[in-house]
Amino acid sequence: MPDRIDPGHKRKRSRLSLMAKLGFFGGLAGGLLGLSMFLGSIFIDAIDTSAFVGMLGIVVLGLSAAVGMLGAFVWLFANSGRIVRYQVAEKIEVAKDVIESLEEQR
Repeated sequence: MPDRIDPGHKRKRSRLSLMAKLGFFGGLAGGLLGLSMFLGSIFIDAIDTSAFVGMLGIVVLGLSAAVGMLGAFVWLFANSGRIVRYQVAEKIEVAKDVIESLEEQR
């Protein structure tokens, strides 16, 4: 995209990609933390804190899943132009081959 249409497009896309990566991997790390808290509360015999830690683990796991999904959505939004250009380039080659083969059959 020319800079005169959307100045700073590359900078915006790179910032969105960075935010998406941070969100996705932050959600992944938080999910692992929440899962370990929940599973640790099941297998550890400390009765006084295991229920609280288990519930906290479930909450952390849910919030981390939401953050990770948001990060994946932002990544898709930031790179949607690249994805569409790749798909179009692949489909153009197939369409060109089909048209050539149809012309040969005439």
